[in-house]
Amino acid sequence: MAFDFLNYISQQVGQQQPTLLAGEEKSFKHRYIIHLVAFQLNQLMQCSKKDSTLAYQKIQQLDADWLVQLSTRQIEQDTVAATFFQHIQSKIAESHQKIAALILNELSQLDQTAQLGALGINELLDGQYPWLQQEVEPWFWDSIGHPEFKITREAQQPDADFNQVMKEFSQMIQKQAQQPPEHDTHLLIDDSNTTPQQASCFYRIINPVIAISIILFLFKSII
Repeated sequence: MAFDFLNYISQQVGQQQPTLLAGEEKSFKHRYIIHLVAFQLNQLMQCSKKDSTLAYQKIQQLDADWLVQLSTRQIEQDTVAATFFQHIQSKIAESHQKIAALILNELSQLDQTAQLGALGINELLDGQYPWLQQEVEPWFWDSIGHPEFKITREAQQPDADFNQVMKEFSQMIQKQAQQPPEHDTHLLIDDSNTTPQQASCFYRIINPVIAISIILFLFKSII
């Protein structure tokens, strides 16, 4: 499975924007942030599938306004999504803007450090579907027009934490060190046939580089 960028960003929001949604109870704040991140990632994922060059350009330009506009429109057009965020309506514009800026900045830094290029960014984004399935509420998939992605879980998945993410990095690096490089041909998938899938061989090759890059970013944020 690809790197959990969804929970990584939600953790970075807590570290870099500690006053975001200040006053909200911790568990509710986490759910609001997860779903705001999910809506914005979905816009990037869909744009990347339709036009990976455009998505890559927007990331390089750090065009937060573009991402905010798309995700805000999608939320406002769905009654359930709009109702979910109603309680933080007065704070949602600021939250959208700061989260969008953080997502694009992190993706841009990853691209520069690991030299992912448009193909690597597309692989990273495409690998987020399984992580979204573990975290978002079922109504989210109806809101974005993909009810077929809803899954039934017998128990709620525990929230990811910093130590768990670091543990996954370590395990991933050790596993990759024991495996010979593989080669694969990546084809962009038409949006109408989108299905959650695990990372391709190409992404498994660059995963350790991404992991090391993220560790460096986390280390810098701590010191």
